[in-house]
Amino acid sequence: MSFLDTNTAPVVPDRFPVGPTVIMGAVLMVLLAWFAIFQHLARLESDAVDGAAVANVNLAQAFNEHVLRIIRDVDFQSQFLAAEVGRNGIKNVDLGAFQRKIATALPFVLQIGWIDASGYLVSSSLPVPRLYMGDREHFLAFQNANSSSLFIGTPVVSRTTEDWWIPMTRRLNKPDGEFAGVLMFAVDPRYFEHFYGTVSLGEQGVVSLVRNDGVILARHPDPTVSLGKDHSTMPDMKVILAQRAGFRVTVGALDGTRRVIAFTSVSDYPLKVIVGTSLDEVLSPVHARKPVWVVFTVFLTLYLLGAGFLIVWQHNRQRRANRDLAASRDQANELAERMEKTLAELKASEERFRSLTELGSDYYWEQDAQFRFSTISQANRSPETPQLKGIIGKTRWEIPGSEVTPEEWEMHKALLEAHHSFRDLEYWLLTQDGKRVCISVSGEPVFDDKGNFLGYRGTSRFVTRSKELLRSTQQLGALSGQVFKIQEEERLRISRDLHDQIGQAVPALTLHLQALEGEVKGTQAAQHTRAALAIAEQTATQVRNMSLNLRPPHLDELGLVAALEWHVEQQAELTGLLIHFDADTPGDRLHPSVELACFRIQQEALTNVVRHSEATEVWVTLRQTRGELELTVIDDGVGFNASTTQDQPATTHLGLIGMSERAKQVGGRLEISSTPGDGTEVRAVFPALPRDQASVVT
Repeated sequence: MSFLDTNTAPVVPDRFPVGPTVIMGAVLMVLLAWFAIFQHLARLESDAVDGAAVANVNLAQAFNEHVLRIIRDVDFQSQFLAAEVGRNGIKNVDLGAFQRKIATALPFVLQIGWIDASGYLVSSSLPVPRLYMGDREHFLAFQNANSSSLFIGTPVVSRTTEDWWIPMTRRLNKPDGEFAGVLMFAVDPRYFEHFYGTVSLGEQGVVSLVRNDGVILARHPDPTVSLGKDHSTMPDMKVILAQRAGFRVTVGALDGTRRVIAFTSVSDYPLKVIVGTSLDEVLSPVHARKPVWVVFTVFLTLYLLGAGFLIVWQHNRQRRANRDLAASRDQANELAERMEKTLAELKASEERFRSLTELGSDYYWEQDAQFRFSTISQANRSPETPQLKGIIGKTRWEIPGSEVTPEEWEMHKALLEAHHSFRDLEYWLLTQDGKRVCISVSGEPVFDDKGNFLGYRGTSRFVTRSKELLRSTQQLGALSGQVFKIQEEERLRISRDLHDQIGQAVPALTLHLQALEGEVKGTQAAQHTRAALAIAEQTATQVRNMSLNLRPPHLDELGLVAALEWHVEQQAELTGLLIHFDADTPGDRLHPSVELACFRIQQEALTNVVRHSEATEVWVTLRQTRGELELTVIDDGVGFNASTTQDQPATTHLGLIGMSERAKQVGGRLEISSTPGDGTEVRAVFPALPRDQASVVT
């Protein structure tokens, strides 16, 4: 017999203490009901907070992967650009072209610039004036520290555009290891903020990218409120910075809002991603249902107290149990839906991360623990990209057509077996369609949560075009050197012909004219004879000057300093310029190619001063220190915008190109600094090679 069956309930005698029993039971049930309601609400709040924490942890990890991809892309491109600068010199690297080249993969890079060792921004991918940035943190970080790591600086406001940007810099060194300045990538913090804005975190949700010293790099929403500020002294921030990952409930220091936050550290970089949702918004569904539960409990209390029969109390208890069961089933269904949604979001995040990774390379690949390819996906499917087929299940050294020696493969195997990361492994490969391509491979080991090695994953890029371009550049350099050699040989031949033939004939003609002048003295022909004699003497002077300009004997007979000083005196006499010459060298003769290149560059520099600068005074200095010879030509002329010469046709500045090529042919470099209205400085640096050295590096 069921207590819920009121029709079959036994008849209770009047002697039975129904009233006390019902009252005691009702009071007990009321107390239990209120206790259960408060426990239930507390459990709902706890579940809501835990659910928000789990969701925020997942979002923080997804944002972490996004940040890591961006920083690694900047790190890789800055390393590549630094290597280009090391090989070719900063003056020969077009930063604007490099930024345009990476604009698709790295749209968040606003500007690429070079700050020299003195703290001035002297080269940039954008047409900005020469700025002093020696007081910036991202410059000072490398001034006295020879670090090869990427430095992520405090967000600053551009002094030209007044926009916020995050400086990411890398140290540049001179060939002798001395500090040559920093290479700067200006990253737009709005790129992070816009990406964070794509995820709904509620009206008071917040996502922050924080450096490990507490400086805010990016924030959504209201980025300008805290961008670039140091929050390391705040109590909750101290706890976050001291841990790699976690979650907690905290009070916002900026707006006083209580939030459920999750944070995680970015691998390999001193950064943390913080995701927070408002505690009030997290608990709002629970608080919205709280009045309903309170009203229900009040009603139940009145109902129980008004009940007079035990059978009613039993019935209400069963009904309440059914309702609790239904509520639990609804909660279970809701929890299942939330779990399914979270799994879908995680899968979408993984696909999005995979897609973003593939955009930065030609191939994305994965290998198992035996280094066999298990996954390979081609991202850039253009007709020019070679197709790699039939490599699943094979190791890299088992792929046919690779132009790698067994010894080189053994070295690579040893690195893999040690589970080390590798970057830019380059080798040539003959593909199935007959194309000979050069591949650059980078990879990193993969471990599970227990530290067990699972394999490798990484990216591959085809660098055939860059290799071919490098070879073409080397061929052009060799051709340029041959042209200069032929040009100098031809100048020497013409100079000797002028001296040996015309230079001998003109004096003979002068002697005959002088003899003739004595014979026709007093006649009408004497006037014509004197005019012819003056023309002959002028011709002799011009022939001598032409011969000296083509190949001054001072350079071969007296040395570089004497030749430069003679040329300065000649130019001062011909042009009326006030030219100061100062030389400080040991006096030892250098390699003929170095001396000739130095003389020709001074010759071209002074010619440019006469033709274009409108200068009145020039300073020429020659110094030899620490195995280098340095020639500097400075004028007080009108100057020009040196940063725009690379964008102009080559025919408009052939003289500058010629000087630069001459310096390169002997292993030197040419630097030109000029600003409209402030004159021009031409600085040529050569290796101080001894005269008896067999060859010169070109």
